[in-house]
Amino acid sequence: MTPLEIVLAARSKLLKDLDGTKYRIKLGKPISSEDKDAGQFGLGLPWPPDIAEILAVAEELDGGPYGILSFNGLWHGLVEVFPRAIELLGDGCGNSWVVDTDPATGSWRAVYFSSHDPPVIVLQARSVTEFLNQYFDEIARLEWVGSRTMDIWKGDELATPVAQVPADCAAIIPEGTPASSLIVDMRKAAIGDGFIWSPLERVQRLTAPNSEPLFLLKSEC
Repeated sequence: MTPLEIVLAARSKLLKDLDGTKYRIKLGKPISSEDKDAGQFGLGLPWPPDIAEILAVAEELDGGPYGILSFNGLWHGLVEVFPRAIELLGDGCGNSWVVDTDPATGSWRAVYFSSHDPPVIVLQARSVTEFLNQYFDEIARLEWVGSRTMDIWKGDELATPVAQVPADCAAIIPEGTPASSLIVDMRKAAIGDGFIWSPLERVQRLTAPNSEPLFLLKSEC
């Protein structure tokens, strides 16, 4: 199913949140012609076809357990990690679910949970389609990923010493990187995998083909 088909199917259902409280989602207004013409981030980048389809019906959804879910919410946090990201949803506690996008093409990639306390990034879904299925039918998956932040903070971090990374990663590691630094390769990450982003000066997104999610966690020595 496309994102629009998932949303329209969910609108016809009486849904339940984690506490068993029933709710119905409400469709917001379509994207304005001005925002549509401006493209993603106001930069003229085309919307992915399946996202353009849903924006033509509703830019936002309301009534769900976390409040408003937006398909055009610019995210202004952690540009070192996600140079251009869409904030789909906030949890009301300063944390967000964001879509990583390709800065060059505007294509939408995986959805991540960005936590500020502890300062951790966790993979939530491999696509917006998967995220919407979780949101409407498996809401506990969002809570579970949120609970993973503390595990990652305590040491269960998806990170590999630079000396042990595959050749394609090694080729794009900046010269002079300390040998004790780590690489986070989110390309094959499982849902619930993640890494610590603080201090922010430690994190560098590597210049990878097709803006793949590869990160350098720099060591001071």
